[in-house]
Amino acid sequence: MFNFRTMTGFRQRFLTALLLLFLATARPLAVWAQTNADDSFFKAIATNFLTWDKDHNKSLSVEELDAAIEDPGNKGQAAAALAALKRASRSTNYTLPPLTLENIRRLATNTPATNQPNLPRLYSQCFKLLSGVTNRDFFASGLPQLNTIRQGRMGDCFCLAPLGAMIQRDPREVASLFSIQPDGRVRVEFGGGPVSVAPPTDAELAMTAGNSHDGVWINLYEKAIGEVRNGQVAPEKRSDLPIDAIAKGGSEGRIMSYLTGHRVKWFGFKFAHEPATSDAARAAKLDELRQKLAAAASEKRLMACATEKPTTPGVTPKHAYAVLAYDSEADTVELWNPHGNSFTPKGPPGLSNGYVMTNGLLTVPVAEFVQQFSGVTFESKFPDISLQSAVPVDNSHTLKVGDPAPKWKTGKWMQGEPVKKFDPGKAYLVEFWATWSESSRIAIPYLNELQNRYKDKGLIVIGQDCWERDAKQVVPFLKAMGEKMTYRIAQEDRPVLGKGRMAQNWLTAAGRGGLPTAFLIDNQGNIAWIGNPMGLGEQLIQDVLAGTFDSKKVAAENARQQEARALFKQASDLAREGKLAQAEAPLNRLLASTNDDADQTAQFLVLRAKILARTTRWQQAAADLAQATQMAPSEYFSWYMLTPLLIESGRVADYRAHCKAMLDRFGASTAPGVAEVTAKTCLLLPSAIGADDLTLAARVAESAVALSAKGDRMYWRLMTRGLAEYRQGRFTNAIETMQLSQKSFTRLPVAALACKADAYFVMALARHQLQQPSEARAALASGLEIVQQKLPKLGGADLGEAWFDILPAYILMREARETIEAMPAKEGNSGEGQKL
Repeated sequence: MFNFRTMTGFRQRFLTALLLLFLATARPLAVWAQTNADDSFFKAIATNFLTWDKDHNKSLSVEELDAAIEDPGNKGQAAAALAALKRASRSTNYTLPPLTLENIRRLATNTPATNQPNLPRLYSQCFKLLSGVTNRDFFASGLPQLNTIRQGRMGDCFCLAPLGAMIQRDPREVASLFSIQPDGRVRVEFGGGPVSVAPPTDAELAMTAGNSHDGVWINLYEKAIGEVRNGQVAPEKRSDLPIDAIAKGGSEGRIMSYLTGHRVKWFGFKFAHEPATSDAARAAKLDELRQKLAAAASEKRLMACATEKPTTPGVTPKHAYAVLAYDSEADTVELWNPHGNSFTPKGPPGLSNGYVMTNGLLTVPVAEFVQQFSGVTFESKFPDISLQSAVPVDNSHTLKVGDPAPKWKTGKWMQGEPVKKFDPGKAYLVEFWATWSESSRIAIPYLNELQNRYKDKGLIVIGQDCWERDAKQVVPFLKAMGEKMTYRIAQEDRPVLGKGRMAQNWLTAAGRGGLPTAFLIDNQGNIAWIGNPMGLGEQLIQDVLAGTFDSKKVAAENARQQEARALFKQASDLAREGKLAQAEAPLNRLLASTNDDADQTAQFLVLRAKILARTTRWQQAAADLAQATQMAPSEYFSWYMLTPLLIESGRVADYRAHCKAMLDRFGASTAPGVAEVTAKTCLLLPSAIGADDLTLAARVAESAVALSAKGDRMYWRLMTRGLAEYRQGRFTNAIETMQLSQKSFTRLPVAALACKADAYFVMALARHQLQQPSEARAALASGLEIVQQKLPKLGGADLGEAWFDILPAYILMREARETIEAMPAKEGNSGEGQKL
């Protein structure tokens, strides 16, 4: 049997040449009069096709394409060609035939149809981006810079905007995310948990962000975020490549939370767009925004913002920006566009002409900022325990903050006065490094700076060399560094890779596998901090030297947070597995302990309420959610989940008060998801709100549809709009909207089935009001069939994770049955216009 992989290199090249010759003679000569991109692209494909086609079925599958992209052996033009194919196959704008060599040739040489990609152009873009990567170091300039970053064509502004804000806060903080492992992989230490990724291949570089010759750290970051997003979804929903996971869009708030490990808060700007907002209310909201901007800037918390459909020239629609600064005197915000582009307005800067932008940086008055952007996401000070690490975290390591530092048992001293033990009254910064670790070399200037600044104040900096691939390289390395590396240097007793008692007693004991890793030892000999030295703040050093830092207190809080995160994860996992009774125990334990963090307590209450609701304990679930909405009033979904529970508990008066309060709080939101559930809350029962509020709820429902992208939960948003139209007495409109909702279903999980049932029940009610009894009963029957055959039963053991979508289907079902079965209408007379 023919096997290309067993052939000699000469025979492979000979067969490839014959293949190219055949393809050249098999098409008209005029076709060859193509651009160099056409020729280069297809030549790269044809040269490598047989190698990439692992199963030899003459067609490249998604798996084969991804495997080739992850193969570091594919470089240059071959990598750019793979990137072009990947971009084309990933896009929903194109319809691709099977990727046979002949089909690829046709796509490359024929004029593209509207639903087909221009592969040579994609190839040119990818090859240009790849050619710009002239430096494969992490940070070619020593530290990350904003002015070198250019967002690629993956639509991952939501990943880059929070990162840009962090670079502005402290570029060393970004550098501290990366450490190199002995196996060559890179450990990226996010606040939400670490991930490990391989260095980017040429094909990956050809698809991700550009960095203007300033290193590949930005591409490592994107790949790591992709790993995070993959790790947070079920295996069947994961993308084949990490970078695919960031090409699907997302929330800058969620990325900010994982990047920092902190919860985030959103402040929306719909008050600036809503005509019904009074001047006084608008001014009050602007003042509130200014206070939040000033506080976040003063406390150096990250900020990011986003647009929807701006009309100002130069402002990108549906795009995330970093908020870098707030100038209270000028009342302006400084923003950064991840595209890194420049723009010159044609006229005076402002809403009509746009703003001067250089390398993505622009300054906008706050009063105009709120008119073109949808809102700001603010980092909070509080940890987000709901974050789940993308990789299993080993908490079994024995060396932690607050523990006494291990005994000092190094090998030989290479530089500086030897240290035999940690003397009381002095602080020590022990950094583990190796000559082969680029991230270790990046940290040297900062460590030298700390040594020079604090050596007379009691800080001793020690560079502990370990895990060397060639221990003989250390002496010439130190000699070459000279005055750039003046702190003490010690070498392991066994400095080779994987050996050495210092690395074992410190790094391995602390669960650290990447270099550099540093340990700050306080003046009592306890560990005050562990991490990449680039992330060590000088305020902490000063507190340790002053004796005001309490490592034991920090250790206790760390342990509390670690236990809380573990218990929360345990409860979440058990609930996901359907083990609801077992899931309650860790939550009860968390809620029984003293906790001054109201937002965190609200997270515990919400998860317990979900479990209680799944087992039809409406009153208890409602009590937990009512308390959660008081503790964390900005969490809109908690308000929504409380809605059907109040109805099922028979607390109709409380439900109506709840509708009014939710509409007042969230009715001005520009986020389509918030608008959708706010409107739906107010529409589940007839006459839940007054006429004026009903008009507002209908307008909110309409905005949820208008703000949504195609396919973005559109069936839910159309159903909500149709329900609003029915409540307003616009029965014909309601039917037409529900029919649109029915047509927009792309898949039918349980929640979508509940929405489909909702639509049938509303159509049945509308048909009844239009005195079309046959059609009304038919729609009712369709809805009943879904509820009775495909949705969980109210009396069952578990309503499932989508209980908050299932309960409204039962609520609307009851209304439809009571209306249609109890009061049959006669044919012919329309009841259009009667509000319900």
